[in-house]
Order: sequence, then C-alpha cells, then structure tokens
Amino acid sequence: FFLFLFAARRHLSTAMFLSLVWPASAAEALRGVSADARPSFNGPTFRCRDGGAEMPSARVNDDYCDCLDGSDEPGTSACALGAFYCANVGFKPRVLPASRVDDGICDCCDGSDESVAGTCQDACEAQGAAFRAAAAERAAAVERGLAARREYVAKYASAKGGWASEVAEKKTALEEAKASEAALKEQKEAAEVVERAMQDEERKRKEVEEAARAAAEAERRAAEEAALNATRALLERCTAEVSPDPEALAACPPPTEAEPAAEEENSLFGDDDDEDSGDTAAAEAEGGGEAAGEAAGEAVG
Repeated sequence: FFLFLFAARRHLSTAMFLSLVWPASAAEALRGVSADARPSFNGPTFRCRDGGAEMPSARVNDDYCDCLDGSDEPGTSACALGAFYCANVGFKPRVLPASRVDDGICDCCDGSDESVAGTCQDACEAQGAAFRAAAAERAAAVERGLAARREYVAKYASAKGGWASEVAEKKTALEEAKASEAALKEQKEAAEVVERAMQDEERKRKEVEEAARAAAEAERRAAEEAALNATRALLERCTAEVSPDPEALAACPPPTEAEPAAEEENSLFGDDDDEDSGDTAAAEAEGGGEAAGEAAGEAVG
C-alpha cells in the first residue's frame, strides 16, 4: 500500500494525489475552500456554481478544469477563472486568483497556497499581532483626537457663553445709541422748527419796519411837496404884474443881493429830480411859507 502511494505520488500531480488520499466527500480536507462553501462539495457529486456540468466529487481539485467558471478547482491553478481561499487563521482571510496557486511564492500568510512542504511558514499570528497593534495605536490616536475635540468643545462652549453675554451687551448699547440718536434727532427737528419760526418772525418784523420806513418817507416827501407847491404859488403871486392885493406883496421874500428875483424863481422852478436844490429851496422857503400862507389867507379874506 505504501509502495502504491509512493508510485502514485511520483506519477500524479499533487492535487490528484491528494484526491486519492483524501476523498472529495471529505469537504473539510479540500484546499482553497472556505467554510461557508464547503457544504456544496459534500456528497458523491459536484455541480458547477454556474449551474452547468455535474460530475463525481472525485473530479474536484484533480488539476483539470471541468467547469467553465473554474469552481471545480478551488485548490489548483488549472482554471483561469478559479479562485483560491486562504483561511489565514490568526489574521485576515484572503482570496487569490487561481494562477497564484503553487507558483512558488507565498501569497497566503498561512502558506496554504503552496502545497510543497517547507516552501512557506505560517506567519498569520505574527502578522495578525502586528495588525492588531497598529489598529490599537490608530484607535488610541483617534481616542486622543476625540478627547482633544471634547476638550475644545467644552472650552469653546464656555467661551460661547461669554460671547453671548458680550453680544447681548453690544446689542443693549446699540439700542441705547439708537434711542439717543432718535432723541437728538427730535431735539434737532424741534430746534429747527423754533429757528424757522424766529426767522419768519424776524422777516415779518423787517417787512413791517421797511413798510413803516417807506410810509414815513412817503409822508415826508408829500409834506415837502406840499410846502414846495405853496411856495411856488406864493412866488407866482409875488411876481405877477398886477397884484390884486398890495398887502400880499409885503409877505413876499425879498430877493437876494447876489441873485435877482427872476433867478431865484428859476431855481425854485428848476428840475424836481435835483433833491439837493429842492430841499434847499424848501428849507429857505419854509419859514416864509407859513407867513405867506397867512398873508394869502388874509388877502383872500
């Protein structure tokens, strides 16, 4: 029996030899099969996963691709579409393309992808321990970050309360400033009303004063005009060739030595626009005007 096994091992491939030693019915002994997929390999026959061909279980892992999807060769490199499952106990499981099975390179950390003894060492525990240590360090770093974040949140939550108080104070001060501005605006408007009223009153006062001044000026000019007219009338009577009343001639002002009476008459009846000559004549004749008026009244009487 042992000679038979030795001869078979020399002439058969590794997969075929294993299929003779460990029958396909013993699914737990199949290479490259996960624990979840093992029930499909139990029984005397095996059906391809794509629903195609059905074959005896002895043809599983016989290093010949019977299924188009390569599902009958999970532990060999016979099928281009096949996949090899690494259990990698102690680390993370892994699925390899079938082409990487028995290629002399250790792809699984447990070395199950290489059937030749001594090719690979099981390094899953060490790799798993390193992975878990790195994960723990990352978790610790995350926890430190979260702790710092909680500290910042607590710190700035307190600061936020102070900011809220400061904002409330600023709002109160702003409202007070607005109220003060409104009060000042009302005072300004009231002062402007008073100022406009005073300006109107001043304007009216000036208008009244100007009207009174104009009336006084008109009255003065009228008086001067009346006096001048009386003087003119007197002089006309005094210069007449025939006087109806000789006594009226006594009231006439005598002519000056420098100028005869005719020149005086011409000066009195000169240009009315010459205010200086008119005012001078009116002033000279004002004294005698009253006497001439009285004489003329007596003469008429």
